Amino acid sequence: MAQTFSKVQIKKFEDDAIANVYAIEMDNQHFIWLATQNGIFRFDSRSFEKIPVKQTNGENAEWTAIGAICYQPASNRLVVMSPDKGLAVLMREADSLHFKEVHLPASIEAKDIKRLTRAGNDFALLTDRGLYIIDINPYQTRQVTVLHTINRPYLSINSPSPAKICGLTANGTIDTLYRAASGQWSSGSLPASDKKNLFDPGDEIFDFVSVDSVFYVGTSRGLVIYRAGAKEVTAEKRFSDTIIHAITPLAPNLIAVASSRGLYFSRPGGAFEKITSMYSPENNHWFNSTYALFAEKTGNLWLGSQNGLALLKQKPDPFIKLTGSNDGKYRIGQTYHILRKKDGSLIISASNGLSVADRQLQVTPLFEDETFFLSFEGPDNQLFVSDRNNTYILNGHRLIPCGQRFPELLPFEEFSFNDVEAIGDSCLMLSSENYKGVVIWNYKKRQARHLATQANPPLSQTNSLFQYEGQIYILTDNFIYRYDPVKGTLNSFRIQQPGRTDYYALFFDMVALHNRFYITSYGSGVIETDQQFRVIQTINEKKGLTDNGTYKLFVTDSNTIFVSSNHGINLIHFPDLTIENLTADDGLHGNLFEEFSGLFSNNLLYFGGKGGLTLIDPTLLDFAPNRGHFVFTKYTTADNRNSLQTYSLIDKSAISIENNVAQTTLYFQNILYPGNSRIRYAYKINGINDDWIDLGNQNFLNLIGIAPGNYTVHVRSTDDQGNWQEANALSVSILPKWHQTWWFKLVLLSMALGCIYIIYRVRINQLKQTQAIRTKLAGDLHDDLGSTLNSVKVYANLALMEKDSNKHAGKIKESIQEAITGLRDMIWVLDDRKDTLEDLTGRIRQFAAPLCEASGIRYIEDLDNEARSHRLNSEEKRNLYMILKEAINNSLKYADASEIKVSVRITGHKNPEISCSDNGKGFEHSTTQSGNGLANMQRRARQLRYQLIMQSANGEGSSITLRKA
Repeated sequence: MAQTFSKVQIKKFEDDAIANVYAIEMDNQHFIWLATQNGIFRFDSRSFEKIPVKQTNGENAEWTAIGAICYQPASNRLVVMSPDKGLAVLMREADSLHFKEVHLPASIEAKDIKRLTRAGNDFALLTDRGLYIIDINPYQTRQVTVLHTINRPYLSINSPSPAKICGLTANGTIDTLYRAASGQWSSGSLPASDKKNLFDPGDEIFDFVSVDSVFYVGTSRGLVIYRAGAKEVTAEKRFSDTIIHAITPLAPNLIAVASSRGLYFSRPGGAFEKITSMYSPENNHWFNSTYALFAEKTGNLWLGSQNGLALLKQKPDPFIKLTGSNDGKYRIGQTYHILRKKDGSLIISASNGLSVADRQLQVTPLFEDETFFLSFEGPDNQLFVSDRNNTYILNGHRLIPCGQRFPELLPFEEFSFNDVEAIGDSCLMLSSENYKGVVIWNYKKRQARHLATQANPPLSQTNSLFQYEGQIYILTDNFIYRYDPVKGTLNSFRIQQPGRTDYYALFFDMVALHNRFYITSYGSGVIETDQQFRVIQTINEKKGLTDNGTYKLFVTDSNTIFVSSNHGINLIHFPDLTIENLTADDGLHGNLFEEFSGLFSNNLLYFGGKGGLTLIDPTLLDFAPNRGHFVFTKYTTADNRNSLQTYSLIDKSAISIENNVAQTTLYFQNILYPGNSRIRYAYKINGINDDWIDLGNQNFLNLIGIAPGNYTVHVRSTDDQGNWQEANALSVSILPKWHQTWWFKLVLLSMALGCIYIIYRVRINQLKQTQAIRTKLAGDLHDDLGSTLNSVKVYANLALMEKDSNKHAGKIKESIQEAITGLRDMIWVLDDRKDTLEDLTGRIRQFAAPLCEASGIRYIEDLDNEARSHRLNSEEKRNLYMILKEAINNSLKYADASEIKVSVRITGHKNPEISCSDNGKGFEHSTTQSGNGLANMQRRARQLRYQLIMQSANGEGSSITLRKA
């Protein structure tokens, strides 16, 4: 019997957290939802995510055993049921995806709930008290609203159409409820069965499904089928005393049944066929423990079992995986060679032994814990095998040295061979694994010779043999030799890399197609040459191979070459050079293949590698692209304190990122079943990246250091064949920090303009003050200097008219000296370089010290260090100078003092305090009339907004103090 490929394909998804899947649903985003023993899980073709349930107050709720899950496509509502907790509805409007408990009416208790199913746009809830048609609106009341009540006990219910509900009664009748256009439900009954006691009181109803007018009831004792039109009820004999866990319609006249004995499909005519996986016994265990079924519209069937989730496709599987014996006691190691014998069985040479797979592909070990590299059929159908060091003949379970049966091979018993090629009908060429060259064996003449020393360079290590047009090509690490069996000539070739002095190396296999050679060169891919080994092109990862570490080559038709590699198998199609990839995701037993392990026989491909081998029927391969369904799933934010927050992106097209976020990570997924590791992603952001940036298979994107603003993030993915699809967009608004907002910038601008205006006004005021001072000085200069000059003029005229002019000359001199002093004072006031208190006291000293010295009075100056650099404006300089000058003049004229002291210090408010005192005779304020001098001092102080304090008493001297108010 030839190898039979399975009629279905199965892909298992296992996770330690997934146990006992009781119900399966798919939403409009193509997520798979699971009700399990450990809670509610969502599957996106890549990973499982547990979705929490929250109480109405927002606290987390402990929901473990979930009995049912029900999705309402029309309203996009997902509801789960727990036998002890009640109902919960998925909250999609929240940033965090979660289920929320709903309030049940007083008439419904959680412990009474038996079944939940959709009913049109609503839900049907079966309890021990009856049937309720309910509405659950997660966006409003979050409370169950009872729309209709049927006070009749049912064993189970189902909804074959949006406006119809069927209820199964204990006596075999089936009630039908119809929803009218008004929304009201009316009931009726199908004819009762003529069979009494259809269900025993102890029977448990696990599932109830209707297709057209046929009803299927899965019980703890078998499958009951009720054909309403024929009023016929039958118990399917195949399932006698069998637990029926789940039933689902797959297509017209096709029903899937999951039972304790396995998975079955019904066929037209009602016969049930068991679905088995003859080459993967562990799959049959899966079928036996399946509790839940869900059928897609495409015909794909999801299985939920105690071990996890699986997807079953109703089309022939092009792959058969051999990984060991059916009982699991022997596992195939690294597969080095595969031989298909004439009887159809396989001899598998591996790192951990030699095994045989019969025509039903049942694997039986022959020798364990030894490494075997090659097996081949020699003369008289005798089986030769090579281990690490020797070559034997296999006789039953005995290994006989080959030299005992064939003496001409005695010199080569310690050769380990890795490939064999027939030369005509009497010779075999054998290439060695242990660096001993090539042996040519003429078994008819009983002659064997060593083809090693005749080669140039000498043959030692060899990888494989290839025969083409009567010539044998011997592939080694650095050379390819061509042997002519007729002439006995042996030529060597090296393949130079185009445009370089380097040569290709590590040649493992070669084939011919369309007068071209295709050679695997490890690390370089596949080299295409002409028959003189001139390179035409190199086919590598850049052109679509999964890996440049390439091994075996097989031509399966006039336009296709299969090549094994370190990462899967590649199909190269000519002449357009399109490349398709096969990996473990597609059904291979693994991705890492072996350099010598491959076979094309009886229209089947055999590829061996780590952990076993894969059989491929090329005619069953289907490379129709699966586009999948792209979704943005969630995003996370992290602030500078590494506080991580997660938010849902489901059903959202725009998000806003707060200004305290340091990093945002967007997650997305092309939901593509059964999943594929070759899915790649790329992105670009408007205004930042004009070109697509490839993410590889990374399904997330980090946003760091992006300036505040509005952006559109475009993400695209490939289908399972590597073709790029249309991009998907998400609007991202990054909010500015407070100091980056428009209003703050407006405030800054206003403040800047205000400051400029203030500076402008201050400068204008300064100029006005300066102008006022200059005007006053000009007036003073005009008055004082004019008056003085007029006096000089008068004295000069008198001197000219009178004979004794000496008395007038002295007055002229005195008047001119006063004019010079007044002019110098005005120049000093206008000099901005001398505007400190130290400059003021210095100017006072220049005036007072000579006068005091001439009058025999000691002049004392006391200036604090802190006061030295205190600056004065021009008005202060002028008026303070005039006040102090007036005070000193008064002391000189009236005080009869021996000491005049000027003190300057800075008060606690950083304001100057200036005092001028003497130790003269003093005076009493009450008895002394104020003159013009004192009035002028008061006036000048008020102009400066200084406080002038005068202190004096008879015999105690006098003082004035100027303190800034």
